[in-house]
Amino acid sequence: MIKRLIICMAAIVVSIALLSSCLKPTVTIRLSDHIYEVPKGNLFSSGLSRFFEGLGTDKKTPEMHLIFSAEEMEKNVPGFSVSIPGYREYYADDLTVLVADLTSENVDRINTGEFHKDLWLGRGRYSPEQLGPQIVEFDEETQLYRVSMEQIKKSWAFTNIDPRTISPEDALPHTNSVVAFCSDRETLDGLEYSCTSGYLRRDVDIEFRTGRTNFKHYQKIIDFVYAKLEEWEIENKGSE
Repeated sequence: MIKRLIICMAAIVVSIALLSSCLKPTVTIRLSDHIYEVPKGNLFSSGLSRFFEGLGTDKKTPEMHLIFSAEEMEKNVPGFSVSIPGYREYYADDLTVLVADLTSENVDRINTGEFHKDLWLGRGRYSPEQLGPQIVEFDEETQLYRVSMEQIKKSWAFTNIDPRTISPEDALPHTNSVVAFCSDRETLDGLEYSCTSGYLRRDVDIEFRTGRTNFKHYQKIIDFVYAKLEEWEIENKGSE
């Protein structure tokens, strides 16, 4: 009788724990040294990825995908447009963000600027022999430099430094100086473009995609995402 009572009570405790977990409004996510309590409505997925394998040292990198509704972005990012033109109709510009915690080795390697060396120096796939002369134009709307190649003008990079000012003797710019990679796309309003932006702050890397309408707010979007990560972080073993 007592044994059955103990078993029943244990089952009740487990049930309560499971119910509590289901009702909990957040999910605990560990990305190496960083532990976050992420609202369920903002978590798209999490796990391990080989996305950063090419960076040299990580075989699999802990990452999570976040999602912020267009309404949340409009509320927190001044000028953000909720609705943007698509191919057939207007749609809500929800923001999805890839967040990864990189090893110190990868951070050091990224900070050398080596990953964008060809772009800065006009070598490799950015050499005139590959795709014709490099074209650099200052974009008034974004206040960035649009760097494209003569043979593929529909795809380009946005940088905050003019590549023509970089010589082989100079130290390469920080990876964050390459703000985004973009390409043209057809929409209801005619020709638009979309961009994939990346940013590294300390050991946390983020990547997200926006269309032309909201890309010009890229720095405010970056600041918003990192502020959210700071708000949600409950432990950082790397700072100990």
